[in-house]
Amino acid sequence: MLGTATADIVVRVDRFPAPREHLPATSPGWRLGGGTVNLACGVVAAGHRAELLGPLGDDAMARALEVAIQRYGITTARFFQVSAPSPRTLIRLDPGGEGRFSALTRTSPRRHTP
Repeated sequence: MLGTATADIVVRVDRFPAPREHLPATSPGWRLGGGTVNLACGVVAAGHRAELLGPLGDDAMARALEVAIQRYGITTARFFQVSAPSPRTLIRLDPGGEGRFSALTRTSPRRHTP
C-alpha cells in the first residue's frame, strides 16, 4: 500500500469553540493516522498481510510512527526517509465522537515575519 503515516493528536472538548473562543481540552496523546495506515491496520486485523510504501520524515516522530506501525504487524521495509517533519493532524472530538480535523504544519522560524 502506498501512502503517508501521520501522527494524529487527539484532544477531547466539551463542545467545539466559536471563532476566537478558547476552551479547555484533554488529550490522551497521539495515535497512528493516515488513511493508508488505517487501512493497513484493518487488513492485518482481518488476518492478512500488509506492507506500506511511502515517505517517512527525518524527526523523532518518524521513528515512533514506524515502531508503532510495526507493532501492528505491518511491514515497513519500503519506507523511505525524506528531509521533512512527520505530518501531524489535530483531531478535536466532542462528547458524541464528532471530529474536526486540522493538518498541522511546521514553518521554519526564518519564514516568520513580525
